[in-house]
Amino acid sequence: MAVNTYIKPTVIAATALGLLERNLVLGRVVRTKAGADFKGALNDTVTLRIPAKTAARTNALRATGSGRQITVDTMSQLSIGMALTDHTYNAIAITDEELTLDIRDFGQEILLPQVKAIAKAIDGKIATTMAAANYPTANVVQFNASNPWGSVLDVRKVLNDADNDAEGRVWVMGSAIERLLLDDKRFTTSDVGGMAAEGAIADAFVRRAGGFTFLTSNAIDPYVAFAVTPNAFSAAFEAPAVPEGAPWGHSMTYNGLALRWLKDYDSTNLTDRSILSVFAGYKSIEDATDASNALLNKNNRAVKITLAPFGS
Repeated sequence: MAVNTYIKPTVIAATALGLLERNLVLGRVVRTKAGADFKGALNDTVTLRIPAKTAARTNALRATGSGRQITVDTMSQLSIGMALTDHTYNAIAITDEELTLDIRDFGQEILLPQVKAIAKAIDGKIATTMAAANYPTANVVQFNASNPWGSVLDVRKVLNDADNDAEGRVWVMGSAIERLLLDDKRFTTSDVGGMAAEGAIADAFVRRAGGFTFLTSNAIDPYVAFAVTPNAFSAAFEAPAVPEGAPWGHSMTYNGLALRWLKDYDSTNLTDRSILSVFAGYKSIEDATDASNALLNKNNRAVKITLAPFGS
């Protein structure tokens, strides 16, 4: 007979949050925010500030008169509204018989499958946000099945031409594009290092090449990929409060993620219930102003790559 071990809610919540971090792929490559800023916020919306860009100026050395004067520039951060829109949850019923006779490891048999379900839902929402973003025309690139490595270089050029920082660029792709890239020797011989990571994102890692970290995600359409910079997309999370009537529960926030765990007992059906949940919101970060209107309300920090389905 299995021996039931009772663990503190704080330990369960911390374990679940750590498992969530390990099981996310897309949730680890976008800007994330979690915490109490949403409490009392109008329409469950807070303001995110994206770092501004500025440029250096030059004066001639030993200049005289007006040539010694400097120009003082202004710097405006991009401010966007980030709203919580979803309550993502997973609830599992555990009968008295299962709890007494079957379950030997609550973390592996109950908690881990629940966390994986939450992570899959979050990654799916991020993939949907990436697909639905409003991109400038130049930032939608057709993947060349005959020249996969050339497509990587084309996408790199698009990001460079838009003056995006080289640091932290990630290419996340569906299975069909991955298949073509892995068949291109110019791609497979361009590996310049591994990735210091664990969990799902390490499993999704393909290689580092062409200035990108390449990851594969089943949340993305097989014939689509996205080249993203760190400030291209954002996800926000808030752990719901533990109800006063819940006998067991804890809410926790850590490293841009949040999660609540509850456990209660349904005496009518003689079952325990383990419930994980999080309030979440997702955003494509788009420029609100542009003198030429060419980038107005468009995401210039990412590139959407599409491939014609095989056989079409």
